[in-house]
Amino acid sequence: MKKLLTLLFPALLLTANITFAEEDDRYRASILQKGGGSENRAKVFIIDSEDGHMWTWEDKTKFTTKDGRIGFGTQLIYQGKVRPGSATGEIIEQGMNR
Repeated sequence: MKKLLTLLFPALLLTANITFAEEDDRYRASILQKGGGSENRAKVFIIDSEDGHMWTWEDKTKFTTKDGRIGFGTQLIYQGKVRPGSATGEIIEQGMNR
Protein backbone atom coordinates (compact mmCIF):
# COMPACT_ATOMS: atom_id res chain seq x y z
CA MET A 1 0.00 0.00 0.00
CA LYS A 2 2.75 2.47 0.87
CA LYS A 3 4.50 1.81 -2.45
CA LEU A 4 1.26 2.40 -4.31
CA LEU A 5 0.65 5.71 -2.52
CA THR A 6 4.24 6.76 -3.19
CA LEU A 7 3.70 6.21 -6.89
CA LEU A 8 0.20 7.68 -6.98
CA PHE A 9 0.83 10.70 -4.76
CA PRO A 10 0.99 13.23 -7.64
CA ALA A 11 -2.25 11.82 -9.09
CA LEU A 12 -3.93 12.07 -5.67
CA LEU A 13 -2.98 15.73 -5.48
CA LEU A 14 -4.52 16.43 -8.87
CA THR A 15 -7.74 14.42 -8.51
CA ALA A 16 -8.70 14.58 -4.81
CA ASN A 17 -10.73 17.38 -3.26
CA ILE A 18 -7.70 18.96 -1.57
CA THR A 19 -7.88 21.17 1.47
CA PHE A 20 -4.45 22.05 2.81
CA ALA A 21 -3.67 23.72 6.09
CA GLU A 22 -1.74 26.97 6.10
CA GLU A 23 1.39 26.90 3.92
CA ASP A 24 3.66 27.38 6.96
CA ASP A 25 2.37 24.32 8.82
CA ARG A 26 4.41 21.14 8.86
CA TYR A 27 1.50 18.68 8.75
CA ARG A 28 -0.99 19.03 5.91
CA ALA A 29 -4.28 17.22 5.52
CA SER A 30 -6.29 16.46 2.39
CA ILE A 31 -9.86 15.21 2.49
CA LEU A 32 -10.07 12.06 0.38
CA GLN A 33 -13.65 11.17 1.37
CA LYS A 34 -16.08 13.32 3.29
CA GLY A 35 -17.98 11.67 6.12
CA GLY A 36 -21.51 12.21 7.29
CA GLY A 37 -24.53 10.15 8.22
CA SER A 38 -24.33 6.61 9.50
CA GLU A 39 -23.03 5.06 6.26
CA ASN A 40 -20.37 7.50 5.04
CA ARG A 41 -16.85 7.15 6.39
CA ALA A 42 -14.48 10.09 6.47
CA LYS A 43 -10.98 9.51 5.07
CA VAL A 44 -8.11 12.00 5.31
CA PHE A 45 -4.58 11.89 3.87
CA ILE A 46 -1.94 13.53 6.12
CA ILE A 47 1.62 14.39 5.07
CA ASP A 48 4.57 15.71 7.03
CA SER A 49 5.85 18.41 4.67
CA GLU A 50 9.33 18.46 6.27
CA ASP A 51 10.22 14.76 6.43
CA GLY A 52 7.79 13.22 3.91
CA HIS A 53 5.98 10.82 6.26
CA MET A 54 2.40 9.93 5.21
CA TRP A 55 -0.68 8.65 7.08
CA THR A 56 -4.34 7.99 6.36
CA TRP A 57 -6.97 8.62 9.02
CA GLU A 58 -10.35 6.89 8.70
CA ASP A 59 -13.51 7.23 10.74
CA LYS A 60 -16.10 4.46 11.29
CA THR A 61 -13.61 1.72 10.40
CA LYS A 62 -14.60 -1.88 11.09
CA PHE A 63 -12.06 -3.87 13.15
CA THR A 64 -11.79 -6.94 15.35
CA THR A 65 -11.03 -6.36 19.03
CA LYS A 66 -8.47 -8.40 21.00
CA ASP A 67 -11.23 -10.58 22.40
CA GLY A 68 -12.61 -11.34 18.91
CA ARG A 69 -15.58 -8.97 18.85
CA ILE A 70 -16.34 -6.70 15.89
CA GLY A 71 -16.10 -2.98 16.58
CA PHE A 72 -16.07 0.35 14.80
CA GLY A 73 -13.79 3.31 15.45
CA THR A 74 -11.13 5.56 14.05
CA GLN A 75 -7.89 4.31 12.55
CA LEU A 76 -4.59 6.07 11.81
CA ILE A 77 -2.38 4.11 9.39
CA TYR A 78 1.23 4.98 8.58
CA GLN A 79 1.69 4.79 4.80
CA GLY A 80 5.44 5.29 4.48
CA LYS A 81 7.75 8.09 3.43
CA VAL A 82 7.96 9.97 0.14
CA ARG A 83 11.28 11.06 -1.23
CA PRO A 84 12.10 13.41 -4.08
CA GLY A 85 13.29 12.21 -7.45
CA SER A 86 15.83 13.82 -9.70
CA ALA A 87 13.66 14.22 -12.83
CA THR A 88 10.00 14.46 -13.82
CA GLY A 89 8.50 11.02 -14.48
CA GLU A 90 11.28 9.15 -12.68
CA ILE A 91 10.11 5.88 -11.07
CA ILE A 92 11.23 6.15 -7.46
CA GLU A 93 10.05 2.76 -6.29
CA GLN A 94 8.10 0.06 -8.06
CA GLY A 95 6.18 -2.89 -6.64
CA MET A 96 3.59 -5.43 -7.72
CA ASN A 97 -0.03 -5.27 -6.61
CA ARG A 98 -1.12 -8.29 -4.63
